[in-house]
Amino acid sequence: MVFTKKRKIYNVNVEYQRGKKRKNIVSRPWRGRAKIEQGHTSSTDTTGQSIPGPCAQESLGDLPTQYDRRKVGRLEDWDELRKPILQAFLEEQVLMKNQCGQCQKECAEMFRCVDCVQWQSLCKDCLHLRHGHPHLHMFEIWKNVSFISYSEETPVWHNYFHRCDSMYLKPLIVIDGKGRQHNRTVEFCKCEREAVTLVRYRLWPASTKFPRVAIHFDLLCWLNALLLESHVSVKSFCEAVKVSCSKHSQGYVHSQVQNLYRILILESVSEFRHFLYKTEHASSVAENLDDGTECPACFESTTKIYSFDADFQLVRKASSGTQWTERKHSKVFLNQPEVDDFVQSYNADKKKIDSGCSEFQAGSNIRAKNKNKKLSETAVFGSACRHEYPKYFFSLKHGERLCYSIFLLQKLMEECGSDDKICIMYDIACSLKRHLLIHGRTDIIQQVEFAIPVFHAYGHKMECQVLYSPRRVNGLGLTDGECMERLWSYLGKFSKITKEMTPENRIDLLVDCLLHYGRRIRNKLVKSLPEKLERAIDMEKKSVEALNKQLESYTGVDDEVVRKWLEDEKDVCSRQSSTGSDNGPFDLTPEEQYCVALDDMNVQRLAFSSMRSGNERQKHRR
Repeated sequence: MVFTKKRKIYNVNVEYQRGKKRKNIVSRPWRGRAKIEQGHTSSTDTTGQSIPGPCAQESLGDLPTQYDRRKVGRLEDWDELRKPILQAFLEEQVLMKNQCGQCQKECAEMFRCVDCVQWQSLCKDCLHLRHGHPHLHMFEIWKNVSFISYSEETPVWHNYFHRCDSMYLKPLIVIDGKGRQHNRTVEFCKCEREAVTLVRYRLWPASTKFPRVAIHFDLLCWLNALLLESHVSVKSFCEAVKVSCSKHSQGYVHSQVQNLYRILILESVSEFRHFLYKTEHASSVAENLDDGTECPACFESTTKIYSFDADFQLVRKASSGTQWTERKHSKVFLNQPEVDDFVQSYNADKKKIDSGCSEFQAGSNIRAKNKNKKLSETAVFGSACRHEYPKYFFSLKHGERLCYSIFLLQKLMEECGSDDKICIMYDIACSLKRHLLIHGRTDIIQQVEFAIPVFHAYGHKMECQVLYSPRRVNGLGLTDGECMERLWSYLGKFSKITKEMTPENRIDLLVDCLLHYGRRIRNKLVKSLPEKLERAIDMEKKSVEALNKQLESYTGVDDEVVRKWLEDEKDVCSRQSSTGSDNGPFDLTPEEQYCVALDDMNVQRLAFSSMRSGNERQKHRR
């Protein structure tokens, strides 16, 4: 039989009798057990509170934790507040008296502003006095026992930036930050284009010539933030704007623009997104200033660490159109024609070569041929520094060929120079290095160190884990090399948006997303770098203590001997990897072969001696 010890909750009551303090400790039931199912028996304790019966004890089990009590308390509070909150809101929708809340005069017509102080009713004079400046507010009038929509002429938006004799007025449909539409009169000048004048009013033109619709900056900023952070498409955003308006307010919004999506999709969103980028980075004023493409933590060190990978989610359909103009961003994404020319002229990886490791398939090798023909871009190949800051990217037209990584590697070598050391962490770094060795690319081998990301290393052979594991390569420290996988988890969610875009719009959106991702990484560096340094120092200390504890039981073995063992293991794996054989013997030196033969002879000698001793014991028994 299992006995369960249940906790009790106590109340301590302090009483004073005849000048003496006395404590009475009584049990207190849980707050949530007051509501039990009907049919359960209950009783009362000394304080007069209800105690659940045995049925409730059996159904609820042990007494709840502090979190459970707080949770039930909040739920009970909301149950009590739900009806009063609704009642208070409905009372404010009814006009109690025809008295202005500002001038205290009684009027036959009462108004209120939805965007100012909605609970205060005003007369018409006070409403005009409060809204004597250009605004995008909406009014309501008390009529037919309810507040309904009310609109009237608003002040003209005068052009105070420039004055001349060629000024003229023009009616516009202005969409505010909440997606509502307003009829406004705006003053323009023939000396300046209308689209430029609208930007001075913090309005974005829906068209370049003679715009009839203007969108407030706040609405487009919300769209840009939701796109980059929550992967919300323009279509979904327009539907959300409709849903955000209640069914009562939808009736009095003057929706002369029936389809907001058709306006936003006509280059307005992409142009505004690039406009925001230019305003946030001062590189548009001076070229030497920060443009958001460089990692601030990658100082001019002698060793640069980058991670390579490809994401086959970011495809583009061939039916999505052709390129109409040049892209807006000239950095992050490399020149695609230059990449295509290099891949077309590189014939070294077209013939399949035995990599000596696990079979690797990606892109066109795992995708159906008919489906692959319908795609103009099959993936995105890119790199990031050890701090997870995006570096260089470009589109793939085939599977993940080795020539793509070689092109990106040469690009990084040109940037770093011949004196700096480069370390590349790639899922198939073993195959890439073997490919370079076979084709005699000593210029790359001498300057570049190769490693496999820490989690991908477990999918390779033992030789690759010894030679290319980031824990075995000098200078990598605790860098795991999986930063590209974390980047793809963010960038891959834009695939449903970018697959239907033209080439230039697709690249511009992906660059904006990468810059936004890099901005998030940059904001975390101040906190993450000291934490990583502290963790590395602590791990080094613990590792040294654990190693010394293990070496205490081995006489004559010190750190130098352990390093020699590691070097010997690496040499053996290097020879095994160079032979390219998975099952063949190691290419041992004569001295090593002699040691192996001595070891085999010793094993046979021990087996023979044990057999001989066993036979002698049997003779004695007979």
